[in-house]
Amino acid sequence: KQFVKKNHLGRLLFFIPAAIVFAYGIIYSSIRLFTVSLQNSGINTIFVGLENYKRVLTDGFFYEAIRNNLILIVVVIPLLISLCIVFSSIIYDKVHGAKIFQFIIIIPYILSVTIVGTLFSFLLQKNGIINELLRKIGLDFLALDWLGNSDIAIFTIALIIVWKETGFGTILFLSRLETLLPEHKDAMKVDSANKLQILWNLYLPHLKPIIIFYTILVIKR
Repeated sequence: KQFVKKNHLGRLLFFIPAAIVFAYGIIYSSIRLFTVSLQNSGINTIFVGLENYKRVLTDGFFYEAIRNNLILIVVVIPLLISLCIVFSSIIYDKVHGAKIFQFIIIIPYILSVTIVGTLFSFLLQKNGIINELLRKIGLDFLALDWLGNSDIAIFTIALIIVWKETGFGTILFLSRLETLLPEHKDAMKVDSANKLQILWNLYLPHLKPIIIFYTILVIKR
């Protein structure tokens, strides 16, 4: 018992400094941010009270920004998580060509934001390659202003984010699946479970912690 208590005490002593630094950072940053928000943004800082908050809450762009962020969350997260689950399962099951597939889906993630932005602005402009291809195959009604129309642009951006981030998410999910004991999967196969049942009853429960972590990570980013 004494050994256990000493062990717990040792861990606590290692944890306390980090907890103090973390708490100080959070508390100080929050207080500092609130203090700055009550001042003007000029050279000579003047206390303006809640004036900045009133200005933000009466600005139409503020609500438009909230709307756009909510759309991104609603579209990006379910689609991104679903693709990461499916792709990581395919690679984990060592389906034919899985290694090549893994290499292909990681490429968008390693590209810089500048390259991705330039690439898609070229592909998706009103008279870009995508729209020209759509017109050539008789789908003129789908040749839209993907980036210029504000109602469509937010969904276009959401899909671009999914395209870029899927590779990283897949690697994270795959690393979690690789901690799964092979015996569990073998036992389900003996019980005649198909791939969908293995995915639903074995892979998904095992992936739950990384799904939660990755969801928080995506929202923060």
